[in-house]
Amino acid sequence: MKKSLFIIFFVLILLQGVTVTECFGAEKKVQAALPKFNVKINGTAVNSKTAEYPLLVYKDITYMPMTYDYCHLLGLESNWTKEGGLVVSRQSAGIVPTVNEYTSSSRNAPKMIAAVVNTPITINGVKINNVKEPYPFLRYKDVTYFPLTFKFTKESFNIYTNFLPDLGLGVYSENKFFYKYYPKGSKLQHTDLRVSSILYEMVAVNISDGTAAYPANNVKQYDFWTDAALLPNYKGTKYYGYMPDGKGGLRANTDSKITPFEFMTTQMDSATDQNPVQVKLVFAEYYGE
Repeated sequence: MKKSLFIIFFVLILLQGVTVTECFGAEKKVQAALPKFNVKINGTAVNSKTAEYPLLVYKDITYMPMTYDYCHLLGLESNWTKEGGLVVSRQSAGIVPTVNEYTSSSRNAPKMIAAVVNTPITINGVKINNVKEPYPFLRYKDVTYFPLTFKFTKESFNIYTNFLPDLGLGVYSENKFFYKYYPKGSKLQHTDLRVSSILYEMVAVNISDGTAAYPANNVKQYDFWTDAALLPNYKGTKYYGYMPDGKGGLRANTDSKITPFEFMTTQMDSATDQNPVQVKLVFAEYYGE
C-alpha cells in the first residue's frame, strides 16, 4: 500500500513538471557562430575566440551577452529574477562602473547551439514578446544575449553601430567606465578611466600601470578606424586626469569628457598639486593642426 502511494505521488510530481514545461514552452534551439570580423565596444576590442562569454552571430546579426561587464561597457543595467525574467535599462546618471577584461582558458568553438529565450524580458519598462521578434533574445552558457539591431540599440539605448568590411563592427555610446586589463606581454594589471562618445571615439586615461606610481601625461585617444592610440603633443603641460583625494593621494577625475575636437581632463603641475584645473587637450596630432 505504501509502495503504491509512493508511485502515485511520484507520477503526480512528473505530471506537474510536464504542466509547467507546457506553460512556458520548451526553448527553441538555434545554431549561432562566432563573429569572423573585429568588434569594438566603446573602443575596447573584444576577442570572441578567447572571451569567457563571446559575442555571437545569428541570422547575420551580432549578439552581445548581457553580463555585468558587457552591459557596463555600453552604459546599461540588467537584472534577472525567476519571477520577472530579464529587465534591462539605461545606466543611472553619475555612475562610473568598473569593467574587467576576462578571457577563457581555452578557445571557443566557431559554432555553438543557443536557445531562444522563453522567459519574460522587459526593456526600458516595456515587455518584449520574444517569440515574435525577428531577431529574438538568445540564451547561451546560461547568459541572455541581445541582438544589436536598430530597435534595441538606437531606439532603446541610444547606442550607435557601424560596420566596415575591412575594419569590422564598432559599437559606441556616451559612457564612462574604469577598465582593468593586462596589456599584451605584461603580468601587471592596468586600470584606465575610459570615456567614449557616439562619434566612434574613445579616450583612455591610465589610472594605474600596476605600480604605485601616478603616471603623468597619460591620456591617449583611440580611434576605431586606425585601431591605434594617438599621442597628442602637449609640451610643458602635465595632465593627469586625477584630482587630489584629500589624503595625499589622487582619485580619478570622472568629470573628464570628450567632444569631437577636444578632451577635458585635469591639469596639475605635480602629483601633489592641491589646485588642479580643468584643461582642454585638443587632439592636434589627429586633426592635423
